[in-house]
Amino acid sequence: MATGVTYYLSCWYKSSEIGVRTATFFSAAAIAGSFGGLLAAAIALMDGIGGRPGWAWIFIIEGLVTVLAGFASWWLVFDWPETARFLSADDKIRVQRRLVTDRQGKTAEGFDKRYMYEALKDWKTYGYMVIYMGCLVPLYAFSLFLPTIVQGMGYTGTQAQLLTVPPYVCAAVITIAVGFFADHTRYRGYCNMATVTVGMIGFALLLSSSNIKIQYAGTFLGAAGIYPTVRD
Repeated sequence: MATGVTYYLSCWYKSSEIGVRTATFFSAAAIAGSFGGLLAAAIALMDGIGGRPGWAWIFIIEGLVTVLAGFASWWLVFDWPETARFLSADDKIRVQRRLVTDRQGKTAEGFDKRYMYEALKDWKTYGYMVIYMGCLVPLYAFSLFLPTIVQGMGYTGTQAQLLTVPPYVCAAVITIAVGFFADHTRYRGYCNMATVTVGMIGFALLLSSSNIKIQYAGTFLGAAGIYPTVRD
């Protein structure tokens, strides 16, 4: 999904404008994580309604919203600027002209398979795959196991859900800030190096310390290091 969204944004914005917008999109994942904890804590109070436990209502309600959003995207998401109903004829021309002057455009049309074969033969393609995998594994490990990490600190139930919120909020703010900085300075590589280092320190604190406060600080650093890195 991440690669697809980045490509989709490139069909609408210049290369110097994509970073902060990609960051805004990925910050939504962090914000969703924060609100997910609050929402889960609230929905869990529905325990017993309809004869179902609280955790079952979490799956039912959040799953239903996801399905409805998926159906709505069919009418809300437009492939190209010239097919967007919310743009006037002049605006469509203006958007396309900006992309052409930035040497971008609809690369999906007139696709040449030779480029795909050249990419498959380039060793850098596989190097980037390994690097990106190294970013995604800790990202999903963090998002899936943060409640478990907090419970391991001795917190349970609603309190554990609420304590998962602040690290995600921190991650969302840092992601947008790094995206804005990277767009204006073009130092994307340096930004990735810095955020990866922060994430490594966070995970090191989680692994090496049994102090609850240090572990919780590690979740902040881990989130602040992972989300901006995936964004870039």
